[in-house]
Amino acid sequence: MIRGWLGFSLRAETQSPQMVRVLPKSPAASAGIKPADVLLGVGTRPITDYVDAGNAFFYLIPGQPGRVKLLRGVEQLESPLTPTRPQAE
Repeated sequence: MIRGWLGFSLRAETQSPQMVRVLPKSPAASAGIKPADVLLGVGTRPITDYVDAGNAFFYLIPGQPGRVKLLRGVEQLESPLTPTRPQAE
């Protein structure tokens, strides 16, 4: 099974799943995700901590569209997001 790739990194040392880096031309960048955004949900899965995020990413399938819920400052946002196949190093 090939897992979906989104093209962002989360801050692992904090409780909340906060974006640290968003790669250019990645599915995350196309969805408008920015560094410092906090991940609130992936598809129908609510995200409350870093572990929830990791579990939600496990089920992402390349090419299968979904949605992400984010917190940017005090504003909650929702955006379409379609994972791709992992990028070659």
